[in-house]
Order: sequence, then structure tokens, then C-alpha cells
Amino acid sequence: MKDATILYVADDKEFVELLVNILENNDVSIVQTRLGLGDSLFARLKVSLTQANFAVLVLSRAFFERPWPSFELDEVATIDRGYNNEGGRLLPIWHNITQQDISFRSSALARRIGVSSRFGGTEFVAQEIMSEVKVNASNSHRNYIQQYEIKSRTTTQLSEKNLPDLQKVLVEYFTASELEIMSFQLQIDYEDLSGATKSEKAISLIAYMRRRGRLDELIQLVYQQRPNLIA
Repeated sequence: MKDATILYVADDKEFVELLVNILENNDVSIVQTRLGLGDSLFARLKVSLTQANFAVLVLSRAFFERPWPSFELDEVATIDRGYNNEGGRLLPIWHNITQQDISFRSSALARRIGVSSRFGGTEFVAQEIMSEVKVNASNSHRNYIQQYEIKSRTTTQLSEKNLPDLQKVLVEYFTASELEIMSFQLQIDYEDLSGATKSEKAISLIAYMRRRGRLDELIQLVYQQRPNLIA
């Protein structure tokens, strides 16, 4: 898994390339994701959080010139819920833009602490990202054994013998959009799953994976995305 994915619009490419150069020269592994025509911001961020420890989102005037729906911007503000109790995995960069500017488009997104490129420049932004990566690496080492034990209990509790529990988790702790993204990660066409409601889709997904002997894959994906469900 990479340290971070940086998501940005084309107009911010020069800034992002300079930022990536600094980070990679300091041994921070990066995936660049340019947001383009037809993209769902929420979906691209959700996938990014399965590929990297952090999703760095460059917020700029060019970014907000794109017609992102206001509800999607508000969803983005809470996209990393359930992943980590010790801190957020979404790292907003305020590139030549103020917190007040962001609040005009999404008050929820404006409430997320960001790092501004206007104060200290690209080098300062890179240092802030590196600081988060370093803390995450330290926490990962400290929690390795604890995570292994939680993972084992999750597999035991959400097993083939407890399919109603698995269905309940999918329905209560995942949105319909998240179920669709999960299906994509499992290489399943969400539209091929029977049912119209989220509950029906969850049942169909479980049945699909069970018939193909892949139920453990679904269980482990649930664990990865909601590790705090099992205390």
C-alpha cells in the first residue's frame, strides 16, 4: 500500500508535480489521481483509501469551478469515518484558497483542518504530509499484533455460520454507494446483483460470494474498511 494518493484537477498539475517531487525525494510513496470528466469525487476518494494510507485532496479555485454536487462535497468530509479512531485519512490542501472560500461550497468540508499552500509554500505542505505519514507508520508498528487479533475475531464472528450478522453489518455500516464500490473492488458488476434496495443488494452480494467460495474475501474487505466494528 502506498503512503498517499494525491487527487487534483488538471489546472493544479504543476503544483502537484512539485509537491510529489519533494515527497518522493523524502521516501514517501505517492499515487497521482487526476480528477476528470465524468468522475465521482466520492467514489474516486473511496477507491484511493483502499490503495493508500492517506488521500490528499487539493482544494483550489479550479477544483471548485467543477460542478461538484453540494451533497457529494459534504459526503467527502466524512469519507474516512470508521477507518481510524486516532485521526483522519483525508488530508485537505488549501491551494491558494481560504477556509472561508471553501465554506461557501461546503461547510462540512471547511470544518476539516487543512494545510494552506499560501503560508510556507509547497515545502511546508510537503512537511505536513510527511509528518502524518511518519505518525501513521509509528502507529502501524505499535498496533500490528492488536490488528491481527481483531482480524482473527472478525473472521470468526462474520463467518458463513453467521451470515445474518454479515448482512446486518453491510446494511447498517455501509451506504449504497460504498456497497457499489466494494462490489467493484471484488470485480463484481453491482448492476448484476439482484434487488433494488440496499438490503436486497447486500443479500445478493453475500449469496454471490458464498456460491463462488469467496466469502472470506468479502469478510476481509469489511474488516479493512470498518476495523473499529470489532472491539
